[in-house]
Amino acid sequence: MFAQFAKSTKEDVAKFAETFHLTFPVGEENGIAKTLDTKGLPTLVFISKDGQVTKQIVGALSAEEINAGIAEIL
Repeated sequence: MFAQFAKSTKEDVAKFAETFHLTFPVGEENGIAKTLDTKGLPTLVFISKDGQVTKQIVGALSAEEINAGIAEIL
């Protein structure tokens, strides 16, 4: 999992990550969004256990859609 924030300062992102005890990469500095060539926010990227991108969806998803995507890669 990773998070990228639009129109936020590095300080805002760091504070958000600290407040919510995030343990995954946040912000643009990690380069993940560029590597995965994300086109918009939100973007949900499903990555299989072997590290392959199986699906990339731009836009909001329901909990059911997220769960179905996860079930496909497990």
